[in-house]
Amino acid sequence: MQTEGPVALEDAEEGQGVDCGPPGEPSLGAIMAAIQDLKGSLVPKQNALMVDITLLRADLKKVTATETDIARLQSTSK
Repeated sequence: MQTEGPVALEDAEEGQGVDCGPPGEPSLGAIMAAIQDLKGSLVPKQNALMVDITLLRADLKKVTATETDIARLQSTSK
């Protein structure tokens, strides 16, 4: 099996990827691995942002309800 340069399709092992580019360029497998690494590092950040957004929405509902209650109290006290 070749270890450098373009790899023939029949020589590629599963999960290795096939290097279709010029020698010295990253293989498709290396590019896919880098993308997976990025996805892995972004998912926890995305989940944290979703939690923050959910908490902000809950806070906004509380503030809206409080403003509504204040308006109701002001109108009934007159």
